[in-house]
Amino acid sequence: MRSSVADGGKGPAGDESAYLADLREGVAVLRGSVLAPTVVGAAFVNVAAGAVFATLPAYVDTVGGAGAYGVLAAAFAAGNFTEALAASVLEDYPFGRVSVACFAVSGVLWSRAVLAGPLPVTVTPFALAFVPIGAVNVLLASLVQSAVPEGVVDRVSSALGSASQVATPIGALAGGALAGVLGSAPVVGAGGAFVLVLAAYRVVVPSPPHAGGRRGVHRRRRDRLRAGEPNA
Repeated sequence: MRSSVADGGKGPAGDESAYLADLREGVAVLRGSVLAPTVVGAAFVNVAAGAVFATLPAYVDTVGGAGAYGVLAAAFAAGNFTEALAASVLEDYPFGRVSVACFAVSGVLWSRAVLAGPLPVTVTPFALAFVPIGAVNVLLASLVQSAVPEGVVDRVSSALGSASQVATPIGALAGGALAGVLGSAPVVGAGGAFVLVLAAYRVVVPSPPHAGGRRGVHRRRRDRLRAGEPNA
């Protein structure tokens, strides 16, 4: 019976090896680049989000009772639609300034929601708080498409996705542990403060010159065609 290596590296072992190779190449491209601080910030956002969403059901139960979490989930779903629209408006502005503004607005709304008290005055700022964060995530994906060499876009995207996937469960684990000691409200409130700190972080670290977006992708392809380079 032939092994997966004899079959040209196909099968689970070969797939895993190829994935790890792509991941290492994506990390190598990011290391030392202007995108590296942006990716670090995105990972920490996912840590905060994981911590909050792990404790949110318990927190919402204290401010709204039974059924409150369903109301908040519906508001988040509406926010997910709005973030894509927000990203399309912001895509041609400098990414650093956009991310600072978005994280600052998100942190203020997040903190306002925690301090608001009853559910009716909590749900709106809480849902709106995740719109700027979601818009930055959309812009970051567009930025990778426009700023990274086309031959390694998939590898860089893999590295970015892996960082997010690792960060979220770490945040959920930490949030659950802290909520067991401090209660759910301090953990959820700390998420807003964390996002405000992230806004300050984005002020001091280097940023890509623009958010990219569809126009950035099309602009780069147009420039490559004018230079006589392949568009692949």
